[in-house]
Amino acid sequence: MDGVFSFQRINAQKVIKLLKALDVSKATGLDKIPNRLLKIAADVVATSLTDIFNQSLVTGIFPSDWNVAKVSPIFKNGSKSDLNNYRPISVIPTVAKIFEKIIYDQLYQSGFRSLHSTLTAL
Repeated sequence: MDGVFSFQRINAQKVIKLLKALDVSKATGLDKIPNRLLKIAADVVATSLTDIFNQSLVTGIFPSDWNVAKVSPIFKNGSKSDLNNYRPISVIPTVAKIFEKIIYDQLYQSGFRSLHSTLTAL
């Protein structure tokens, strides 16, 4: 049906590509899975992650553990005793970031197709 957005099935190659591109120096989320491990094990874990991602798209359920972030205050400038001089940095699990990236890419691409827009996607 033209003009109606639907998410496309995610393939394991896309997940592998994103896993292998991870920055291993980034902080680990509350799931305690280091980016280095995900990057090294990309070929092994990609199929399972792809299945989880696709199941999430089918059911419309985003795993609640992926919504929990580790928040750290980062000092901006001025007096260190003034709480307004800090900004929060939230670290979410890397697996959630990968899934969000895939979803973002699909929504973004929808905005550049004939008879489609990001509003149509929403």
